[in-house]
Amino acid sequence: MIYRFITGLALRYPAWVLACWTALLVLCGSAAISLPSILKDHGLRTEGTSAQVERILSEDYQLPNEPAVVVFEREPGASRASLESGIRTVLEHLRRVDGSLTVISPLEHEGMLDNQAAYALLGLNNQDQTAGTGLDAIRSALSEPPGVKITLTGKPVVQDDVNRASMHDLKRAELIGLPLAFLILFYAFGGWIYALIPIAAGCTAVGVSMGILYWLGSGVQLELSNFVLNVIPMVGLALGIDFGLILVSRFREEWGASSGRIELALSVTIRQAGRAVLYSAACVIMGLIAITFIRMPMFRSVAVGAMVVVFVSALVNLTLVPAFLTLWSPVIPIRRSSAAAAATFKPGLMQRWTRYVMERPVRMTLLSAALLLTSILPIRYLQTSVPDAASLPSSYPSRLGAELVDFRFNAPFTSVIPMVVIGRGNALSAAEWSAAYKLWQRLKADRDVLRVDSIFSNIPKFNDQSGVLLNPKMLQQLPQNTSQPLVRKDNLLMSVTLRPGMDDKQTEAWLQKWEIQGQSEKDIRILLGGEAKYRLEVSEEIKARLPSVLLWMAITNFVVLFAGFRSIIIPVKALLMNLLSLTASFGVLVYFFQDGMLGGGSGSIAVMIPVFIFGLVFGVSMDYGVFLLSRMTEVFHRTGNAEMAIAAGLSSTGKVITSAAAIMIAVTLPFTAGDVEGVRQLGFGIAAAILIDATLIRFMLVPALMKLMGHVNWWLPHQLRRWLFTE
Repeated sequence: MIYRFITGLALRYPAWVLACWTALLVLCGSAAISLPSILKDHGLRTEGTSAQVERILSEDYQLPNEPAVVVFEREPGASRASLESGIRTVLEHLRRVDGSLTVISPLEHEGMLDNQAAYALLGLNNQDQTAGTGLDAIRSALSEPPGVKITLTGKPVVQDDVNRASMHDLKRAELIGLPLAFLILFYAFGGWIYALIPIAAGCTAVGVSMGILYWLGSGVQLELSNFVLNVIPMVGLALGIDFGLILVSRFREEWGASSGRIELALSVTIRQAGRAVLYSAACVIMGLIAITFIRMPMFRSVAVGAMVVVFVSALVNLTLVPAFLTLWSPVIPIRRSSAAAAATFKPGLMQRWTRYVMERPVRMTLLSAALLLTSILPIRYLQTSVPDAASLPSSYPSRLGAELVDFRFNAPFTSVIPMVVIGRGNALSAAEWSAAYKLWQRLKADRDVLRVDSIFSNIPKFNDQSGVLLNPKMLQQLPQNTSQPLVRKDNLLMSVTLRPGMDDKQTEAWLQKWEIQGQSEKDIRILLGGEAKYRLEVSEEIKARLPSVLLWMAITNFVVLFAGFRSIIIPVKALLMNLLSLTASFGVLVYFFQDGMLGGGSGSIAVMIPVFIFGLVFGVSMDYGVFLLSRMTEVFHRTGNAEMAIAAGLSSTGKVITSAAAIMIAVTLPFTAGDVEGVRQLGFGIAAAILIDATLIRFMLVPALMKLMGHVNWWLPHQLRRWLFTE
């Protein structure tokens, strides 16, 4: 029913369809230009104790939440006095320019100034400033005093640089990817008319989708991660162009077979290729829904954005592409193929390869399995981490400034854990003070702890060796009798420095141990924060949600493929093949990026990249996978001959699948040359997964296994077939 409606719409009102999409593209395109202005940070945030500690430090202790950092360096020949004078001048000027800034000066706080350098913290109190406007004002107000070099860094500065770099990466990737895609299409179709239609479909899908996302972000207040800026064009162009390729290639085939009868050619194209597009889009969207299970803004916003672009891509290709074909049909040449011509053209490289694989199914299964295993092996060493300033190239000032602060002012190979001790009431009672004191003693005795800074450590009576505790009355008077900044009315702060040499796993184990111990405290509550705790919470959230994500993707994709192919074996085999190609791509990613083969040098993979690759490619690879299986199933249901169906499906779709994979690689691989490490890893990972899937899986393992299984591929219990489907 839906296929007849689409065909009738394209045949009767092609000009109206084109006009509606053009108007929508203009409207959404104008909004899409403003999309970067509403993007937030990376969105890797949880609602764990690290976020609670951040709020307490900001509200109670006036420590800026994610401050900008001004780094001061004394130039050769300049004096210490000139450094201090320059710091004083710059900070006073910043206070005059923006009175809302919270300024923490190194001249007033210990540990932020040495003989050669210093750093100041700037709290951006206006939330809108994190989008870049406040940072631009700070940059324009900063001027270097004589003898002092100034660098601006900090999380908001790094994120602003990532946003700018992402825009640059996107433009460069499009300049490379789109011409390459056009050349691939031109080669595949042998003409510019057929080649332009998928390109137009992909660009329309991306433009409309980015405009819709702008309205979602500005109107519905959906928090959009800056990662959206690269993922949406990457997925939109790859899927939009590939969907168009599938439709146009089938139309081209039917156009010649029907001797130029547009109604017949378009009807078969929509019914067969359009069906493959619908099932492919459904598989992608089902996979993306699973990503929303991970409760962080990054995953939620990228999944929503990708679902929008997949839906729009399918809609564009099922309406605009048929309209284009109808309007251009008078100038499209009719290429009739005779039996003799088919014998000379069809049995080309693709058909010879099909015959070769089907004559040696066991050998090809073992060979492809061995190659896949070789690619999978490096996954044993996969390490993930939360992106930081190191995700930018070393030439960026924000990265250089962050590395300078870390080198000069942070003890090497140590972790500082802020621990907030909270009482049960509005003010700390004597029992709560006593519990906090005992906690401080236990922390000092911990063999993994180097130092504990708290109100107790700076009062002489608490540092004697007798361990005598002051009486409760004196304890309650501590906040009034000392000027220590580490205590407030209902909570106190302890800064725990772990010993050097503890790796990430040991630090995580220490955090988990003290979090469990904190839950057993009777009189006080303990909240752990800091960068290490934040990274642990991000990792734990992903690990906890991953089983649900995988289960959802497996069940929903099985249901979609089962409905499409009326088989149990084909969906199971498709899911296993996807899993193999994705796992192999992770191994390749480890080899090239984690081991530094592509010069990344980060030593780890960004924590969100495996999730995105799995969620995106799991569905995207269904694109030409569904197209291949659809042709096989179509021939099998017509002839009942399994071997003929496999051979015909592979030989007739081989060129299209090769072109589709090449287009996806051409669109995603240029992102590997970008500046942002996470974007580089995502582009390379998707390209590697597509390459493995289109070669080892689709052209070797799938046909070999289907040949070995024969009619079993389409096996379905008779009673189940009668119950579910009308025969």
